[in-house]
Amino acid sequence: MAAGLALAGVYLLCGGVNTFGQGDLAALVSTLIYVVWMLDPGRHLQVFGQPVLTASFQFWWRAASP
Repeated sequence: MAAGLALAGVYLLCGGVNTFGQGDLAALVSTLIYVVWMLDPGRHLQVFGQPVLTASFQFWWRAASP
């Protein structure tokens, strides 16, 4: 439901399909990536059940990345 409302909001803000620009596409793509990032740790924690280890790995991975 939230995704549908977000798409309707983007449609209304950009003035229709004809004026849909690169910025609108970038916003939708980043939203989809964020959704995957939010849902995947939840599934991971349901399977493995180690939230501290998961959070530690995420912090370490981000700190080690250039």
